[in-house]
Amino acid sequence: MSRMVLVLALLSPILASAQEPKLPPDLDLTAVRGLCLQHDGRWPPLDTVARDIVVSVTGNASYRGHDPVLWLLAWTFAPDTWMNEPLITIRNAELRRELQLSPAQTVFSYSELLSHRPLRSLIEALGQIERGRKMNPLESKVSDISDKLSLLQTVFRGQAIKLIPDPANALGAWKPMTPGPGAQADVGVAWDALGDAFRRGESVAFTSASDPLLKTVSALPAAYRPDAKLLATELQYNQIQPFSTAWKVMLVGAVLAAAAIPVRRRWFDGLAAVGMGAGFGLLTYGLSLRWQIAGRIPASNMFESLLFLSWGMGAFAILSVFVFRDRLVPLTASGMGALALILADRLPLDHFIRPIAPVLLDTIWMS
Repeated sequence: MSRMVLVLALLSPILASAQEPKLPPDLDLTAVRGLCLQHDGRWPPLDTVARDIVVSVTGNASYRGHDPVLWLLAWTFAPDTWMNEPLITIRNAELRRELQLSPAQTVFSYSELLSHRPLRSLIEALGQIERGRKMNPLESKVSDISDKLSLLQTVFRGQAIKLIPDPANALGAWKPMTPGPGAQADVGVAWDALGDAFRRGESVAFTSASDPLLKTVSALPAAYRPDAKLLATELQYNQIQPFSTAWKVMLVGAVLAAAAIPVRRRWFDGLAAVGMGAGFGLLTYGLSLRWQIAGRIPASNMFESLLFLSWGMGAFAILSVFVFRDRLVPLTASGMGALALILADRLPLDHFIRPIAPVLLDTIWMS
């Protein structure tokens, strides 16, 4: 009997992994990635919406190494499969103890947290907080978990992918795909075909359903729809991740600038300048793309302010190579520029393009 228990204990991880839901492999997401949606006051492509939602829920756009578009479609088309899959990370052991969660577990499922009574009681208590009172650390953490659960609920109900435009009001709310007769009937057929192909994991059928969906959605009357070039620009921005690459190149330039001090050779100074210039060029290109997408100067939050700080220090570092003979000046400027960009990329700041706060619209700085 004890030997049988031991065998079952050894096989349990294998059996559990065999039962874990799998994302469909080898799907061509190129067409649906550019599907225009309304999200958070903007009209970005599906790729951006997926990145925003997956980061908000899991903390990582490429959760478990998978494409965020794949995750969003999986949660949308197969919600019953993913409600019980661990997606929400709670790393703080003290917080898990306060919530009476398993101390050995760090990632929890939507169903597990939603049905957990201590957490539900704390979430309900958030509604009783007096207006104007600042939440304590526990309440703040509980509010964050509640936001993730609410977002997942929206996705599971099929309400997150808003692809039906308002035909009369340019600022009107777009709607998710809902079954029923009318002008949306063709879109509904294409959407259902896409979902069926996704659930079956059939790559050919998924690709065949993608183009009709885009055509039928594009044919819907819309008071406003962003230019296709703008959507392509945002897809390019998402793909190249310019700031993540820029800080690495700028850091190499700063290291070369540091090495140039003991080397004291003109050719080495030139090599350091090339490294700094390449990183600065990538940063400038990224800022220009973000400016085009947002339709305003990207300087409305802490993330964008750090980008501009890095840009200013990078520009000063390059100019100082030609103006000053002291090698410490470009080293200091390039090092600070790289540091500001690293902080922007690595700190838990909001990296996504949001509508600007109305209070900033009429300021001299934004003008």
